[in-house]
Amino acid sequence: MSRHSLICNKSNPKIVFEEGDYKSTPSVFEKLKVNGILVSKELRFHPYFIFYDVETWLRPNESKSDTKLQYLGTHELLSISLMGSEEEKPEFIPVEGTTTEALNIMIIKMNEIRKKYLHMLYPNYCVFFKQIAKIDDEKIKC
Repeated sequence: MSRHSLICNKSNPKIVFEEGDYKSTPSVFEKLKVNGILVSKELRFHPYFIFYDVETWLRPNESKSDTKLQYLGTHELLSISLMGSEEEKPEFIPVEGTTTEALNIMIIKMNEIRKKYLHMLYPNYCVFFKQIAKIDDEKIKC
């Protein structure tokens, strides 16, 4: 019998379930519907994506052989490629300085793509933003 089983069987672990029925929290779209704002199913999913891929290499490292666990190496970032679903060519980010610098460049480029896609989406969602703002204005007046 494994060590884990011996410990578990001795302490008699119990799972205590709370009484009552499970109620999931309402989604954003259900909350909007309560306020009279109906968002069609086609507009509930983000149509744009950012894909990325990382390449690493295994840097060998020396570890002591007196332990049961031996590390052969450490994966180190070599390069990053990313591309938005509406872009025509990928961005290539080689690690020329530190890993942190390359990751910061990746985040900046992803934010640029994200902002571009938000501008493309805004006309489709503008009507909902106006309806939400109207509800917020009514709550403030009370």
